[in-house]
Amino acid sequence: MLSFIGVPELIVIGLVVPLAVACFAFWVWMLLDCVRNPRLTDTERLIWAIVICLAHLLGALIYFFAGRRPGRPPTPSAIR
Repeated sequence: MLSFIGVPELIVIGLVVPLAVACFAFWVWMLLDCVRNPRLTDTERLIWAIVICLAHLLGALIYFFAGRRPGRPPTPSAIR
């Protein structure tokens, strides 16, 4: 019954599929983070969203390391 499943198929099912799902989840996470990031201006959000959408995983990685500004936005009293 399962004679058509060999080692290459099991490698794809066991390694490649979970890796693809993880990459897609990371891409969605970075896209949502870009859109919701209060530290970015509207123009920066648009540019980063375009970069993430067009460059897919590479764009998400670039945003993660270069464009993402983690942390809470500064409070108005801290700006003074």
